Amino acid sequence: MSKLTLNLTTQLKANANEKILRDGPRNRWYTGAKLAADVDQLDDQLRGLNVGHGDVVYVCLPNSGLMPILAQAIWRIGAVMNPVSANTSVTEMLADLEAHDYAAVIVGEEFVAAVLENRQTQRADLTLNTTERLTVIRDTAVSGHVAATPTEEDLALILQTGESQRISLTHDSIRRRVQGRQSPTAVYWGYLFEECR
Repeated sequence: MSKLTLNLTTQLKANANEKILRDGPRNRWYTGAKLAADVDQLDDQLRGLNVGHGDVVYVCLPNSGLMPILAQAIWRIGAVMNPVSANTSVTEMLADLEAHDYAAVIVGEEFVAAVLENRQTQRADLTLNTTERLTVIRDTAVSGHVAATPTEEDLALILQTGESQRISLTHDSIRRRVQGRQSPTAVYWGYLFEECR
């Protein structure tokens, strides 16, 4: 397990009964136990869809308490999260899906039909503590991999930095960005929200 995923798991367990994440749009607080339950459910679902080590997951959702949970579940199986702006158009999303091999796609309900059209897919709809409905779409035309414990050098995050420009961050590079700050959990969540939008 990478130090990043280990630290995140440890923080959720250590704060099982503490409110550690506030979802502003939903005006709700979540305890470490509630968040850990969501991470476990997402982990199980992704593994069941044959999403694993090195697979890239495209995420286009509004910023909410769900985002860091998605990241943690994706990272825990060794996959890579590629979050894009919730303001992405259907046309831009479809162009991105054509240009890259995404093993899975997690998008808002308004994009689901477009993702499913003309693709071989498996669809899973989940209810989590952090959201009432989450759709995970597995593109079965893209080879999946077995889930594996990530290492420090494994990619964790791909960020869009401009028109067709992307940067990749490893588990270690993300961990080093938050190391030494007061609250690893708060800094981590804040980092994801800041960097992924």
